[in-house]
Amino acid sequence: MLSAWLLGVFVFAMVIGQIRDIVAHATRDQNYYIDALNKIASHMARLSVPAKLQKRVRFWYKFTWDLQKTLNETEIIRVLPLKMRTDLMLCIHSHTLSRVDLFKNINRSVLRDLVLKFQPILFLPGEYICRKGDVGHEMYIVNKGTIQVLDPETRRLLVTLGEGSVFGEIAILNLHGHTKRTADVRSCGYSQLFALKKQDLWETLRNYPEYEKVLKRKVGRILRQKQQQSTAKTLNIDNQPEQTIIPEMADIQIVEQIPIEPIVKERPKTPKLFQTVLEAIKPESTLNQYFIGHHRNKFRSYSLQAPSPEPGWNENDISRQKSLDL
Repeated sequence: MLSAWLLGVFVFAMVIGQIRDIVAHATRDQNYYIDALNKIASHMARLSVPAKLQKRVRFWYKFTWDLQKTLNETEIIRVLPLKMRTDLMLCIHSHTLSRVDLFKNINRSVLRDLVLKFQPILFLPGEYICRKGDVGHEMYIVNKGTIQVLDPETRRLLVTLGEGSVFGEIAILNLHGHTKRTADVRSCGYSQLFALKKQDLWETLRNYPEYEKVLKRKVGRILRQKQQQSTAKTLNIDNQPEQTIIPEMADIQIVEQIPIEPIVKERPKTPKLFQTVLEAIKPESTLNQYFIGHHRNKFRSYSLQAPSPEPGWNENDISRQKSLDL
């Protein structure tokens, strides 16, 4: 009889342990996100970062997590072998690269080298990607979203870039002596871009010198097309003057109006399956008291206010209780 009872307790404890592991595994990623958000929030508060900038940083964390469920997708695939990582990146980015005129009909070996160097970047509404006069260190490929190219002096919209568009390639290729940005570029809404650094591009081109000439010819042709489109829009700009002027802070105000998820979370509720198991156990049983005590200790709250002294307490008892509460 005793052995059967012990066997039942052992099996039951094993089942409870498995349930606990399942619940912990299900909330592990969410706990990682909350921990990262708390760390950056504490760091910004310690450095007295302005409230508006703190909101933008926190919202970037939330938007990035909601979109891809990770804060750094590059780290996830870095452990893979080089060839497998290359094949995976080509599979992920093949749809985007097929829409980029700059990379159409190029050697597949070149593309395999370049795709490993793409860095995904997320931008919020109204966030500037680059400003006129900035030194160009990278080019960008629009994967998702809409990008506005603006004249910084007149605030006129020069061109709108959609998915598959490329900008910044003139600066990193030093085409016609251009190494600085020629306009302001900002995200119209939520945008995901791929950045290719100048150093990474030239490192690849050194291995494929024949493609360097092809790439520069393509960029030159694209540049001429852009200049023709810009000239055509300038000739027609008097017909629609109001539609081409973009306010400076229009989209940034949208971000500030979005409520930010609070840093301090409410105490999580007891999982329903765990609660059902507790209800099935007798309240006076030792096993029930153990699980209830373990659950409470995991989410213990500490009071900063000492309780009223009990009758018969002396000064030493009161001081000892205050130190325990704090």
